[in-house]
Amino acid sequence: MLLDHVIIEVKAGDGGNGCISFHREKYVANGGPDGGDGGRGGNVVFEIDKGKNTLLDYRYHRKFAAENGENGKASKCHGKNGADLVLRVPEGTLIKDPDSGAVIKDMSRCEPYVFLRGGNGGWGNRHFATPTRQIPRFAKNGLPGKSARVLLELKMLADVGLVGLPNVGKSSILSKISPALKLPIMNLQRFLPIWVWLRWETKAMDLWWQIFRDSLRAPARAKDWDMRFCGMWIVVVCFCMW
Repeated sequence: MLLDHVIIEVKAGDGGNGCISFHREKYVANGGPDGGDGGRGGNVVFEIDKGKNTLLDYRYHRKFAAENGENGKASKCHGKNGADLVLRVPEGTLIKDPDSGAVIKDMSRCEPYVFLRGGNGGWGNRHFATPTRQIPRFAKNGLPGKSARVLLELKMLADVGLVGLPNVGKSSILSKISPALKLPIMNLQRFLPIWVWLRWETKAMDLWWQIFRDSLRAPARAKDWDMRFCGMWIVVVCFCMW
């Protein structure tokens, strides 16, 4: 099954809190504050996975959160930084704002993109010691990580689209130009686009074929996806029966 767009919620990790601690050791008087700093929260990173060609992994699991940073500890121990949340998407995925539709990032042949940065860790009480305030009994809390809703949309789905009324020969043409001879899934649903991916490899051609069924019979239901895909096809073959 192909899923071309999905809205997910992501959240960067919260920073760890600073520690309130004082050095205690035998024969050491007035050890002073030694509270460690909190760890940094994990980032939300998008990364291209060339082995993927669909967003199906995000259909049922749509809320993601990076790991929070650990709190600081005594003896000036720094808290552990939170692990980054790496979301792998197919090449050509657009990261958009779901409200305005603005493109945030085009994941096409690019390095991993840090979408949200985790919150910084808080300072331990050792940072607040001064000659006039030698026993600070407070520390700084970590900053919360940012959260956002994003729309993931595949920019490229097919090289050639076959659009037409039912029983006009779309399956027959596809059976002649590809190794697939039987496509029972085509006639299972009505008024909905049926996604059928077939690989046709020759020495000079490597195309992805995509079939849309009943796109002309039900324009009211097809209008939502019709405008979205028209700009993505290199060639569109239309079949009409007059």
